[in-house]
Amino acid sequence: LLLLLLLLLRLPLLLHRPFGVVIGGIKVKDKIKVLHSLLHKADVICIGGRMAFTFLAAEGVAVGRTQIEEEWLEVCGVVHSTAHSTAPST
Repeated sequence: LLLLLLLLLRLPLLLHRPFGVVIGGIKVKDKIKVLHSLLHKADVICIGGRMAFTFLAAEGVAVGRTQIEEEWLEVCGVVHSTAHSTAPST
């Protein structure tokens, strides 16, 4: 995680457009700060892994019996809304 944060600090120097990010895993709480910092930098963010189901559930998509992080539903909804309303800065 420290390496990723160091990379993010240098990101504007390394950035070539279009810039896409693929992030995934189990827990939203472990990646939410990184996702939030990328909202204004990335052209596309693709969320995978089990955490994707928490984002889908936040948007009202039925995810069946898949485990989601209910305590992060509201935050995921805000991140999703922000992502759709914010164009990356160039």
